Amino acid sequence: MLPPQLGRVRPTVMKRRKFLLGTAAVSVGGGALLGSGAFTSVESQRTVSAEVSTDPNAYLGMDKCTDSNGSETPNASFASLDNEGHLQILMDETNPTIGNSPLGDGLNSDSDSRFDRVFQLCNNGKQDTCVYIEDDPAWPKVEAGEDVPNEAVGERRVDFYFEDDRTASVVGEDNAFAVPLGECRCIGVRTRTYGLSDGAELLSALDNMVTVVADVNIDCDGTPLPEPEDPVCPDCTAPDPGTDDFAVTIDDIDDAAFPFIEVTTRVDTTAAGNGSLTASDFDICEETEDGSVSGFCGQTVDNVTFTGGEEDEAADVMLAMDASGSMDEPAEGFFSSTKLDRAQMGAKALVDELPSEVNIGLVTFRTDGTFDLTPKVEKPADLTASATDVKNAVDNITADGGTPLGEGIDVAQAELDSPRSDPTTPDFLVVLSNGDPDPNTEGPSRQAARDARNVSDLNDSGNGSTLITIAYGDDANVNLAEDLSSPPKVDDDTIDDQDENAFLGTPGNIDAVFENIGQIISGTYILEYETTNPVDPGTTRNVRVYVDDPNAGDADGTGSYIA
Repeated sequence: MLPPQLGRVRPTVMKRRKFLLGTAAVSVGGGALLGSGAFTSVESQRTVSAEVSTDPNAYLGMDKCTDSNGSETPNASFASLDNEGHLQILMDETNPTIGNSPLGDGLNSDSDSRFDRVFQLCNNGKQDTCVYIEDDPAWPKVEAGEDVPNEAVGERRVDFYFEDDRTASVVGEDNAFAVPLGECRCIGVRTRTYGLSDGAELLSALDNMVTVVADVNIDCDGTPLPEPEDPVCPDCTAPDPGTDDFAVTIDDIDDAAFPFIEVTTRVDTTAAGNGSLTASDFDICEETEDGSVSGFCGQTVDNVTFTGGEEDEAADVMLAMDASGSMDEPAEGFFSSTKLDRAQMGAKALVDELPSEVNIGLVTFRTDGTFDLTPKVEKPADLTASATDVKNAVDNITADGGTPLGEGIDVAQAELDSPRSDPTTPDFLVVLSNGDPDPNTEGPSRQAARDARNVSDLNDSGNGSTLITIAYGDDANVNLAEDLSSPPKVDDDTIDDQDENAFLGTPGNIDAVFENIGQIISGTYILEYETTNPVDPGTTRNVRVYVDDPNAGDADGTGSYIA
């Protein structure tokens, strides 16, 4: 018996326009398949590091062969996943299925052995592809010798064939076969051990490694497809909004499937939070630095997906709640409940609604008593607190004294400016106020809002925190709440649908108000497009997303990625 070992599979995949997405290999010898079974690089006339995944989940997935019912084929026992989740093919005593499979101790000597449907290659990418095993001039072949059949001389020591068709080798680009998107094809293994001694390695001349290629740039008969056309630069038709009417934030740009790009964008309007925006409300332009094109080029938005709270999009949120004595008044229409009880219920619902990647803290503000105007601002939960801790802190709020609103905003913003806040994520400051601020504090409240929002005029957008206000109850200062809130808004001393970040709250609707605020914070859109410039790898691409909200005006945001 000979113990040649069929090794591990590390895929190499090329996407459209000669985009090489990764490499995979099968080795024979050395006791196990060698190499990585996942994508380890992204290439397009260059190499770029990419995240490694286990074989079954890679763009070119590799695993045991299964039949149409999902059951393993008999010869799949030769294939297994190692401790890192990479495919290995073992035909010796190291195979973990010995004793539970058709496997013996090795291959027969002086024999031609065929093993149908051992492992499978699965297309987990973005489009149909052609797959083959790369040929190599050093590939070991059977040499003439005593007791070596003439028909075996010059044949490969190890060959790979399609499914159970032993005449259909898949070695070489001319033997490429199609693997449609989302489907798998199984590969058989053929070994010729003529003239070898016990313990010989069949592919030692290849360092026990061969390469599997998935290439969308060839026809599956091996004919190269036409070269891609030179990149074009369509006009960027997105207008310059000048002063943004609302905030547009690019949270993430995913170029893992380059040239197909996904941009995760947060839009701070009511319509956006409700998922009402469509593809016609977005424009994308892309600029290639030091590339073959200059300036921003228009891109076609292929798809827009509203993720709402489904995406774990990060943000830092501070909730500043009024704990003045008026919050202890009865909640009209709710037996034995106070305004504070209802506000606590809504605030906890907000905590539960936000994705786990959103950090939220709590500040309460009041004075020491009705006649003592000394501000008493407490921070029972900072941005590192768990959701449970924040809700417990909300439950423990007690009401007394007056309403030092400005001091509450200052302390909440200080937490958003602290090292506990992630500078790469958006900041939101949600303020619930029930009463009219104490005498002579309206000026400080406005200044605190200017500082938090980083503006000199409260009607400007700024680049600081998004300040969301709730004028809670009949005694709340509606005009002040509107003024302090972030745009888009219409400064008319009232709060209505034109004021995207200001709300009128009552004990009866406070839960719905907090739900709307949760949508503003966590509602995001994923925009998909295929870049018009798929070449010039390694260049920085600046992306501009323009949003035209029919009810709130227009705005844009920018981000970048490296192709």
